[in-house]
Amino acid sequence: MLVVGQHNLELAAVLGVFLILPSLIVFIFQTYFLKDSNVGTISGETGSQNVPLSKSVKAFVVTISSMFIAFILLMFIMVVLGAFVKIIGINNTFTLEHFNNETGWDSLSMSLYVSFISAILAAAIGILQGFLFARKPIPGKKLFEFLTLFGLAVPGTVMGIGYVLIFNGPPFFLTGTVMILVLNMTFRKIGVGMEAAISKMHQIDTSMEEASSDLGAGPYKTFWKVLVPLMVPPFVAGFIYAFMTAMVSISSVVFLISPDTNLVAIYILNLAEQAKVGLASAMSFIMIVIVLACLGLLKFVEKRTGIRI
Repeated sequence: MLVVGQHNLELAAVLGVFLILPSLIVFIFQTYFLKDSNVGTISGETGSQNVPLSKSVKAFVVTISSMFIAFILLMFIMVVLGAFVKIIGINNTFTLEHFNNETGWDSLSMSLYVSFISAILAAAIGILQGFLFARKPIPGKKLFEFLTLFGLAVPGTVMGIGYVLIFNGPPFFLTGTVMILVLNMTFRKIGVGMEAAISKMHQIDTSMEEASSDLGAGPYKTFWKVLVPLMVPPFVAGFIYAFMTAMVSISSVVFLISPDTNLVAIYILNLAEQAKVGLASAMSFIMIVIVLACLGLLKFVEKRTGIRI
């Protein structure tokens, strides 16, 4: 509200700093105290069966879980129904007129374009970073890895305000362009591809690269002929995740859009504020289909490669 309503970027930036502090504390704790921690067994025995829950505890857990699942499904069902009736709860006549929205389709196409480009860049740069961090003795490697992952920890609102302050004047005047949206989404999602690449590199023995070098291949040829084919699964996983999250991104781009670069997630939010429930439901239904398809592909990649995202 400070940015949009009062145009007070300075005070908004100050509040953004206070948003960063708790995120920074939790992120540092997760990165340096929980990440890559080894868990061992006291007795050394493995493969023992899990102790079954008592009937009362099992019934309680199943009841609570079923309530949450039912509530989530109800929300999705209401969105789908709202997309195919005139006014849900008032006039339930079947209609497809909510999908005849040229502005909505333009916003969707813009979101697809921006998300696709951002996902490719984020996955590609993340894979390259993961390779360098896993194989090369780079000075300050831990710091660079931390900064890359920190983009995921910083609240999106703070990121958006930062981009407005940096790119709202010379020499980098990018406000209202597609480029600023691509930059914002790309550098916010790089960490996922990087972590997937590091995980994959830990599974690849260095002897493969040494064998390639012994056969006369240089470092660049070894990278392209040996490592790149093996890095396709983490690239795909990083791409799908980045694309999926970029499609539904709101907080980090709400300050960066313009009439020519409106995104479908922001457009849906504006429709809901104007009480145009049918149009908002139609666009939301399309988004649900896209995101579910991405989740399905992501699970398929995880199952085939063993890489967890």
